Amino acid sequence: MNKSRIKVIFLTSFLLLFLAGCINVNRNFKEISKNVLSNFDDSFKKETEFAIGPTAMHLVSSFVQFDSESNDMDMGLMFRQVDRIQIGVYKRNKTASFANYEKNKLSDNLGKDNWTRLVISKEPEKVSEVFVKEEEMRLTKMLVVNAEIDQMIIVELSGDLDELIAVAIANNGLNIAVKK
Repeated sequence: MNKSRIKVIFLTSFLLLFLAGCINVNRNFKEISKNVLSNFDDSFKKETEFAIGPTAMHLVSSFVQFDSESNDMDMGLMFRQVDRIQIGVYKRNKTASFANYEKNKLSDNLGKDNWTRLVISKEPEKVSEVFVKEEEMRLTKMLVVNAEIDQMIIVELSGDLDELIAVAIANNGLNIAVKK
């Protein structure tokens, strides 16, 4: 076998490994986004959906470096706790408010698949919700839905989220700003 053929095989194998689980969202995310979109009017249309898989997450964690004087958080360790990120961006063709948004409808629908809502923030022109999913008493997934007048963003994190939270707290404590 000549060297150019070996290079092509190696490069193709590397790209297949690197892109495994990347670019396209999985069927589960498509079902979740369809469920989320069904809780709003039909005016949201998909602009883009993409995923960052385990191999890319590992590479990102390897390359992340921070100046220890300005930020002592171990971001590389935090990135290693996330196996996959899936993101969907949806544009809205018409302007409308969320005054009639049924706040329990999405929670009830996602609850059928064992998602638990942690946070909801509803304003006339914005709705944000955060859900988590447990498996064997460990947080394994987080879903963030942020809908505004002209766009909606859905983000799903998968991985060892218990460990992610532990690393964040260990590095930064519980410095939570509270408005008075």
